[in-house]
Amino acid sequence: PLPLPAAAWCTVAVHPTGSPVIVGGTSGTGVASSFYFANDWAFPVVGSPFSTGSATPYSSTFSPDGGYYYAGGFSISTAFAGLSVDAGTGTLAMLPGSPFDSGGARPTGFAMDYEGRLYSADQSGRLRIFTTTDGVPSPVAGSPFPSLPGSIDTVLHPDGEFLFVTGRTVNQLQAFRISGSGDATVPQATSTVATGGLYPSIVTIARSGRLLFV
Repeated sequence: PLPLPAAAWCTVAVHPTGSPVIVGGTSGTGVASSFYFANDWAFPVVGSPFSTGSATPYSSTFSPDGGYYYAGGFSISTAFAGLSVDAGTGTLAMLPGSPFDSGGARPTGFAMDYEGRLYSADQSGRLRIFTTTDGVPSPVAGSPFPSLPGSIDTVLHPDGEFLFVTGRTVNQLQAFRISGSGDATVPQATSTVATGGLYPSIVTIARSGRLLFV
């Protein structure tokens, strides 16, 4: 196993190319431990773990191009972090203005599409959508949008047209169709189903886009 510094580690995100791999958590303040992978070997990145400031990672994601990393949600804070990623070295650096204010406590369920829109759920039952410019987020018009109580995780369909959100406190999964673009992006709820189990916290999707696992 790869050693990690003492902290409450909560989330793992894999760069689209397979390296680096970032483990996020909290040690009073937010931390992100970065590992570089090459030739079946893993190396802690020089300078790791990197600070995410007041944003404490419980959930995290990379941008589809791997240039940015977003994380937050461990503490009751509204903050989430955005960091630039050097894919060649695995080095992280805070974006201007980071940590950012999500507008809701415990922002989690981070996902990002190819248009650079960042999605996040929070446990008050709100779905938040941001456009990004050079990685820096701005909320779209109308955000936040109503979602399931206890919303805690999201996943995008591979074609980017649908977003799925778990409702941890109501044992349900909700589907949204993503309409519009840029600041006019709107999530339209299309269906809600029971998960058949208690406290659904994590959702992922098969690469084919035909199967969800909760």
